[in-house]
Amino acid sequence: MNPTNIETMFMDETMNWFASRTNDMFLLMDDTGLIKYVNPTFEKILHIPFSKMINKSFLDFIHNEDTAKTTEHLLHFQKDREFRPFTSQCKRVDGTYNLVHWDTAEITKQGWIRTIGHLVENDKEKKNESALNNNWRNNFLDFTDGAGEKLLLDITKNITEVISLYDIKQNKFLFISPSFERFWGVSIDAIYQGSAIFLDKLQEKDREKFIDLFHNPSRFPREIEFQLKGKEEAEARWIRMKAILTADENGTPNRLVSISQDITDVKKRDTLMSKWENSGVVGQLAAGIAHEVRNPLTAVKGFVQLLAQETGNKYSEIILSELERIGAILNEFLMLAKPQQEIKMEKRNINKILKEVAAFIKPEALLNKVDIIVDPDKSLPFVNCEAKQIKQVIINLIKNAIEAMPAGGKIHIKTHTAHNGYAAIEVKDEGVGISKERLERLGEPFYSNKEKGMGLGLMVSKKIIKNHKGTITFSSEEGRGTTALILLPPVIDVGHGSLRRRGDRCNLPN
Repeated sequence: MNPTNIETMFMDETMNWFASRTNDMFLLMDDTGLIKYVNPTFEKILHIPFSKMINKSFLDFIHNEDTAKTTEHLLHFQKDREFRPFTSQCKRVDGTYNLVHWDTAEITKQGWIRTIGHLVENDKEKKNESALNNNWRNNFLDFTDGAGEKLLLDITKNITEVISLYDIKQNKFLFISPSFERFWGVSIDAIYQGSAIFLDKLQEKDREKFIDLFHNPSRFPREIEFQLKGKEEAEARWIRMKAILTADENGTPNRLVSISQDITDVKKRDTLMSKWENSGVVGQLAAGIAHEVRNPLTAVKGFVQLLAQETGNKYSEIILSELERIGAILNEFLMLAKPQQEIKMEKRNINKILKEVAAFIKPEALLNKVDIIVDPDKSLPFVNCEAKQIKQVIINLIKNAIEAMPAGGKIHIKTHTAHNGYAAIEVKDEGVGISKERLERLGEPFYSNKEKGMGLGLMVSKKIIKNHKGTITFSSEEGRGTTALILLPPVIDVGHGSLRRRGDRCNLPN
């Protein structure tokens, strides 16, 4: 079938479907006031079939009291005049009358009159309905001319959602909007030839409900969510599809109109929010446990130290080392659980902080055959920071880098001034690297790149840098190592009535 014919048929069926389901009364008359078309809502309200109204004068269905008003406002309506909404009593088949508010009217190219109205039950409803809906009713009238159909076609061609029309009897798609190819990675022509290709793109768990949606349509709107396969697991995409069943003139279901949208980002956000909510609950619980554990832990450390002095037990140092590690983990839990508190910021030399960290952790690095190389930028601006917390972040990054190089290697720590004036710190290793999927999840609650661990270190680091109004990002290439980049805002002074960045630089002595 010619694509143009398909689009025209799609527009015609969409308009018929809309006209049959709207609660508004649609009326088309010729220039003498003879009825040429009414929609199903009009028939339903008056209880008169269209066959009994066609080519009859519209005034035959108007109460005598409202004939003059209807003639003036509607039948004598001129193209260059603004339509004035009014109400009239419309005659039902049983001789009773319904009050109808006529909201808008327009003269067609042929000189005919088309108008839209709605059933009024009270004056308040009439006023509210007219005020709220008059604008879209005026726009809707355009759809009976070619301009309206063109507008709808332009919309389907440019929106990101996928709109489709499926023929239930023929078991094939009659229309699919262009954004389909971006969603599914399959050409529209291929789907027109055979819709079975859909199933190849679906995750196996979603195939049954997708088939059920099209083969067992419901007269009520249905909505499903499913995943499309990607080249890699991380590229899988979530789609939400809503389907609406349409019927022919005999009331027999014949078409399924569906609208699909990509909700991958929504799913990721919901998952992350859920994790953060869980981490908040667990964090509070962990804080309570940490406080309870720290007291006996302090006592145990004291007794182990006494025992070491009295007996000289060679295992005492190992025990104390592990107790220190437990204490560090408890402190990380407390750091996450504590609400944001005022941080005591001081103007600090980042290069000096890095030099102190490198000296502190050098023994551990040497034990693991790792060299730490610091390359400071002497023109680096000063920053306002809490030195202990920044040290904690750098130590955590260096330890992660050491663990990423079990056979040893080099860690490069470099500073420079970023293009936005921020102080930049790079920590780069020569380890195994991190896959794209894992890289995107670094810093998530309870996610660790290591076989053992809870991901607390990076969570704490991200929180610290965020509290310093900075950012921390990671880049990696499998087999070539990982780089952590920290950006911290420079010190800002108030001078000469305006804000300006401090010109002081972090010059280290040789």
